Amino acid sequence: MWTPKAWRSQKAHKGRSGGVAANRCTLGRGQYGLVALRAGRLEAPALEALRRAFNRRCKRGGQIWFCVFPQLPRTRKPAEVRMGKGKGAFDRWVAYVKAGQVLVEMEGLSLDGAKGVAEALGHRTAVPTRLVHRRRTLPCR
Repeated sequence: MWTPKAWRSQKAHKGRSGGVAANRCTLGRGQYGLVALRAGRLEAPALEALRRAFNRRCKRGGQIWFCVFPQLPRTRKPAEVRMGKGKGAFDRWVAYVKAGQVLVEMEGLSLDGAKGVAEALGHRTAVPTRLVHRRRTLPCR
């Protein structure tokens, strides 16, 4: 589910994560959003954990939209292998996020419900997050 449709090669440069998001920092669809406070890297299993936690928490009450997608491959060398001998094998897909970037948008929840969901989702991300409302900012952590 969290894999790109087409990728030219299975290995890519590491790149650098950092900076502040100039775009993708406003809510487009939902009433509430989860915003990254620091730059970092989100992996595909973490995004799947976010989706499952939202569904478990909200049942049929809300709707969720993901604003990030893991589109860069991450490689890893096997355990107990010496340095050198080239780049490691493909491990998983990752998405780089910047500070201020919206990760998830939510709708159909009350304010208290959104706070609870945002706290539950915030524990499953590798970057600190904050709940934002379409009209005002609400601190989550």
